[in-house]
Amino acid sequence: MIINITIEMESLEVVNFERWLRENVNVKDFTVIPDTNELYQNDNTFKSLCKKVSDAKRVRDSYYNEKR
Repeated sequence: MIINITIEMESLEVVNFERWLRENVNVKDFTVIPDTNELYQNDNTFKSLCKKVSDAKRVRDSYYNEKR
């Protein structure tokens, strides 16, 4: 089973946390996500792109659930 989680933490903690994860579980992907709150609030193009990504994920997940 693959689990995807999003955790917010101080940047100083990230290296140790990643190391601990890799030592204790099989990490498939570890990505630091940039803070896009300001861009989302101030840029309508970015907001539109985020909506398209969200809609595409919903459609993909629905398709997957129908086929399994």
